[in-house]
Amino acid sequence: MSPKPKASPEKLTRLSQRELDAALAAHEAFLAGRPGGERADLSFCDLSELDLAGRNLKGANLTGSRLGRTRLSSANLSNANLYATDLRFASLEGANLTGADLRGSCIRGTVMTGATLREADMREGRLWRMEEEKSQVAVPFDPVATEISGAIARGADLTGAKLASSLVIQTDFSDAILREVDLTSADMRNAVMHGTVLFGANLSRANLGGASLRGADLTQAVLTDARFDGADLQGAALDPDALNAAELRRANVARPDQEFLKRLPQALAEHERWVSSSGQSGARLSQPGAFLAKQSLPGAVLAAAILTAAILRETDLMRTQAAMADLSYADLRGARLREADLRGVDFRRAALIGADLTGARLDPLDIVGGQRALPAKLELARLARARLSGASLRGANLDGADLAEADLSGADLSGASLVGARLAGARLADAKLDGADLRNVVGLP
Repeated sequence: MSPKPKASPEKLTRLSQRELDAALAAHEAFLAGRPGGERADLSFCDLSELDLAGRNLKGANLTGSRLGRTRLSSANLSNANLYATDLRFASLEGANLTGADLRGSCIRGTVMTGATLREADMREGRLWRMEEEKSQVAVPFDPVATEISGAIARGADLTGAKLASSLVIQTDFSDAILREVDLTSADMRNAVMHGTVLFGANLSRANLGGASLRGADLTQAVLTDARFDGADLQGAALDPDALNAAELRRANVARPDQEFLKRLPQALAEHERWVSSSGQSGARLSQPGAFLAKQSLPGAVLAAAILTAAILRETDLMRTQAAMADLSYADLRGARLREADLRGVDFRRAALIGADLTGARLDPLDIVGGQRALPAKLELARLARARLSGASLRGANLDGADLAEADLSGADLSGASLVGARLAGARLADAKLDGADLRNVVGLP
């Protein structure tokens, strides 16, 4: 039989691993429709430091339970009731919390790398209990707001989650998907959100002071009355109108610089001299965060240039010589890079959504007299709907890259690393994948 809920979180029932395993066996039988099955009621139980890794807790009741330092990696907690639970420092790597009720829970210091929390409810909540006279009385529970402070949620999927008024201080959401998440009035100070997808997120009245959003996608996000004091938005994808928003005045964000644009032809000429003379004359182009959206730079020599977090949205870079260029975190959405020389380029976490790289060369670049080859770096790059037909990506590192609906027909991916890459809807007709590392690829036809 499953443990019965207690009247107060001050009197939690401590379960042994054996008792917990028995309750879970009955729950799994219940989910499978087998005789003797019973839905797990683990409310107000102390399950701290126990092992629930890989177990099926779908729809289980864990209201007010203590799960501190509990092992829940790869567990199925979809639609589970985790209302007001204590999940501090638990292990939730790869866990499925789709649709889970996490209102008022404490997730401080929890590891949620790769977890799925789509449509999870993480708004503030208050625990209630029934007294003997059957009157509802609020049970003190700290904190009332859902707290995710200091958690590690790299690569987690929180699409559509409700996080209004939650505490998300110093949480690492690098490369996580927070698409259309409700973060109204959330406290997100000093959060790390490198490459995080916040497309369509509601950030109204949220505090993102000091947060690092380098290379994040904030397109169609609602920024009304949000605070970005001291936030780093270098290379972030923003709607054109957002650059003039009052909310971003105190943020570190790339903006058009007319003085730099006037100097650009001379800077490019000096850089070309630097390249052709192997650094003996001229000057290397180093302009992190440069705003070069919609510029016309076909055939430009940008080899080994430093353009980290540059804004190159819809820029014409056809046949550009950009071998070994550092374009990590850059916004290259809709850029034209047809037949460009991109050998050994650094595109890590760059946004290349809808970019045209038809026939581009992203082969390894031989250096030190051919004794060493420098591969193109595209880890965690966003290449959804990009055109890469006929492109050469031999030996390229595409680990974790998003290639959903990309055109890779006739592309050469021989020896490329695509560990954990997303290829849903990608066109791969006549593509070469000899020796490619396809472990954990999502959506491979």
